[in-house]
Amino acid sequence: SPSSYYAHLKRGEVLRDGGDLGGAGREYRAAIALQPELRFAYVALCWSESMREEAARGEKKGSWRPVLARLMKDWNDPAALEELRNGALAEGFPTCGEIAEGRAFALRPPGPRALLVAASIWVKAGKPKRVLAHLAKVAPATDEEKLSWHLAKAAALAQTGEKAQALAEVSAAQEVNLGIGDAQVAGYLIELRRTLQ
Repeated sequence: SPSSYYAHLKRGEVLRDGGDLGGAGREYRAAIALQPELRFAYVALCWSESMREEAARGEKKGSWRPVLARLMKDWNDPAALEELRNGALAEGFPTCGEIAEGRAFALRPPGPRALLVAASIWVKAGKPKRVLAHLAKVAPATDEEKLSWHLAKAAALAQTGEKAQALAEVSAAQEVNLGIGDAQVAGYLIELRRTLQ
């Protein structure tokens, strides 16, 4: 039943319980594609991917359980879900962080500031595609927003290996920072430029 949400959900459970966490994730994603408004597949995806992420680190502590419990409990609370995103990333569970953020933003569409904050959080998590997707939705208005935008884009491009474009963003950030005069940012930009050259 390739077009059945329930069939993909159940197949994912069987694969997860059988230890095929990658296969389970694919099935849960297929279920989400068919029924993006139902939470069960998101929770199941958080579960299987957290187990996989923990196993990849050589751990079997089950430290993902509180993250999963909070995702279920806070499913309709955007502020709590944004906090959960941060906690999930700190615990090493980026997939649950993505799910929590996606749900939070669906409940309460983010403004430019929230997207810039999210972009910098995902830079630290090493998820450049997510950073660039957030930045594409922002038209920075203030100098501080422009600086954050260029900093995040430079870091994301550096993570993807696009050095020339990252250097262009560093130059743009340096130009904006001249008006702001933040010495710490200036130092960071000098180091980033050195790394990229």
